[in-house]
Parts: sequence; C-alpha cells; structure tokens
Amino acid sequence: DVFRASTVFTITNVCRNLEARRNPAVLVRELADFFAIEALRNSSTLYLVVLASNVFFNDLNVKLASQTTATSAAEMELVEKYRRLLKEEGIDKLNELNVVVATDRVCRQGQYGACKEAKSPYLHASGLLGQAQALGTLTAELLDLLDGSSDREGDLNSLLREYASQSLQVRLVPDHRQLIFGSLTEVIPGHCAEAAERGNWCVASSPCCPISNKIHFLHEAFYGRYSVEECTMVRKEGLQKPVLWSGDGIAKWMYLLALDTLAMSCQAVARLVLRSHPSNL
Repeated sequence: DVFRASTVFTITNVCRNLEARRNPAVLVRELADFFAIEALRNSSTLYLVVLASNVFFNDLNVKLASQTTATSAAEMELVEKYRRLLKEEGIDKLNELNVVVATDRVCRQGQYGACKEAKSPYLHASGLLGQAQALGTLTAELLDLLDGSSDREGDLNSLLREYASQSLQVRLVPDHRQLIFGSLTEVIPGHCAEAAERGNWCVASSPCCPISNKIHFLHEAFYGRYSVEECTMVRKEGLQKPVLWSGDGIAKWMYLLALDTLAMSCQAVARLVLRSHPSNL
C-alpha cells in the first residue's frame, strides 16, 4: 500500500487481529503486549506508532543515492524532531517516560464527531512516538483506564485526552506544530452553518468548523493551504513539512487530493497510486 511503500523505515504490523481495527481495547492490548517484549530487547530505540489508515510519509527522498543513505537521513530527521519537541517542553532526559502524541486542528469524538467539550491541545490517536518502555507503560495504563470505564467501546482520541488530564507515569508531549504527525484536517473560524454539524470542534473561546469534508470548500482547504514541490508536500502556513501526513475520517478527501497532486509531480508517488488504487475510477 501507499503507506508501506512511501517509507524507508521497517514496518511491523501489530494489528493483525482484525478485531483490533474495530475495538480500541483489543488494539491497545495488542500494542501493550508488543511493547512489553520490545522494552526488554531495544530499550533505547524510538518507535513510531501509526494508528491512522490513510497515511503517507512526506518526501520520499527519491534523490538520495541509496536505501542506506535514505534510511539514515529519515532516522536523523525523526530523532532531531523528537528531541526538539522534548526540549520545547523543558525535558532534558531522553530516557524518561515521554511519548510524543499527534494533534489535530479539531477536537474529535471518533473519526467524524465533535467533542462534548473541547479542550486544547486536540490530541489525536493517529500517531505516537517514543521508546518501548514509555509506549509499553502508556498502553498498559490506557488499558487500566478502559477497564475502569463504562464505555469499553470509547475511541482512542477521548482515551488519550483522559490520560493527559491525569497525573500518570508517562508524560504526553503534544506535537503542537505537527513537526512529525501532519494532519490534513482543515477548519474555518466560527460555528458550522448546518445545525446537524455543529458541536465543540474547537474551544468555546475560538469556535471553528471543519471544511476538509465539504466538497464546496475543498479547493480552498487543499489548494489554498498546501503546496507540492516534486515529492514533498508543505502546508503553506509556517512552511510546515511533517514526517508524515494523515487524512482519516473527516479528512479523507484531503488525503485523496494530496495523493493526486503529488502524483502529478512525483514519479514515485504516481507509481504508488497506480499500483495501490484502481485506475478505472
């Protein structure tokens, strides 16, 4: 698929259990079991956990001469951004229990709904980054939260926000500027016009409405806010170039536009799209 083919990192599919894709409790248990073992084998290795479905890595490094060079460059970029985020939070020791968490531009309940009460930062379960012990401790404590909750079918976004509100062992570091985990969700200020779509997408003092799922806003949402140069996609505001982009749920149309635009300027993406998607749509 596009996700697997767009990265030089080694990928391990932890969610081979189909139930894990539907049930957060099963997914978190699979992750907890995996990292409990990895913590004994690779204590200092950084693990990038991607839980979104529509994801591709930014900048395929197609100009680099070899797979070894590309892997080294990607690893260096990831480690540098991880350390920068920790430093910005005042964290000096890399061996402490810290996990970088993806953020979104809206507060989501599941993939499509607004939060009952929006609180910033809008943590999003699309991505996690940390060492095995930190991720193992986090997922084990998330299981404890699920066990004590009346909503065993609750979504991971809500679970992460609940975890962040408590003083537990792992410190969650929000990727505020989306240096690592880029979200294709876009918003406009103010409440949604349609009553059925209103909700607490953003904090009460700064209401917003998502437009990445509205056909008549897509031109503004994508072409007005993103630029593509060869195999790299950048969000124009702040020239944001994250390690990867994700577009699940309310951002799935943005994901398709991103792949289509990249395919026009990047041969590697064009081949991936033709290989991974029907050509007779």
